[in-house]
Amino acid sequence: MSFTTPPRVSRRTAQRDLVRGTKFLSTLSRVPEIRAILEEGAGYTEADHDEGWNVLLTAMGYNRKSAPTNAASPFPQQAALVELDEWDGINFERTRATLRYAFPAQHDYLFQGLSAGTGADAIGSVQTYVERVAALRDGTDPDRADTREADQAAAERLEQRKIFNREIQLHLEGLLEQAKQLAPAPKRVENEAQIQQASDQLHVWLSDWTGQARAFITRGDYLIRLGLSTRKSRSGADDEEEEFEDEGTPSADDSNGSV
Repeated sequence: MSFTTPPRVSRRTAQRDLVRGTKFLSTLSRVPEIRAILEEGAGYTEADHDEGWNVLLTAMGYNRKSAPTNAASPFPQQAALVELDEWDGINFERTRATLRYAFPAQHDYLFQGLSAGTGADAIGSVQTYVERVAALRDGTDPDRADTREADQAAAERLEQRKIFNREIQLHLEGLLEQAKQLAPAPKRVENEAQIQQASDQLHVWLSDWTGQARAFITRGDYLIRLGLSTRKSRSGADDEEEEFEDEGTPSADDSNGSV
């Protein structure tokens, strides 16, 4: 891709693009089914993928020569956060479907004030989910002594559906621990002008490829994993329904160099 005279983006736009770029590229690295759609429909290549990671890492102030070799997760903390963000939406939805009518009391206990989070908010939502399902299974909530048998049956149903079991619990707890850790300080690119240039180039790259993705990828869950859509709950109905809300294509509206 040619980056001839890209628009100069503001710091706010640059920070937003770092989050979006990490999620978009991480998903393409980790989910071959999504990447295949972009390859077939828009001609996305390995060179395009590597170009995206190059400008993203430089825009982060990371020295590409000292960057981790696994492009799917340049920062373990960010990779863990991306996986948690992907996990809660689809599995909260599956849990609701499993428990809503068969175990309504347990459904209401589990989802009281709880919904899928986006970005860093996924840490709190997944941790709360894990703690509450474990409490149903293990009978550790003293306020639910009278419903222990039904609580355990609900937890068993989630295990039968392969939504939550002890192995999944350990995996999620590991992701939560990783996501909460401080990221190691990257080796800074000394030339701040180089970082600005990479931020400008990243904005152009994202605007192009997120636009291409929207044209060929129509599945809502795929768009969510790419960071191009979010779930929103429609309130005011007996049964909560899931809708998709467009996150928008990166815009240069505030690309005026302002802070």
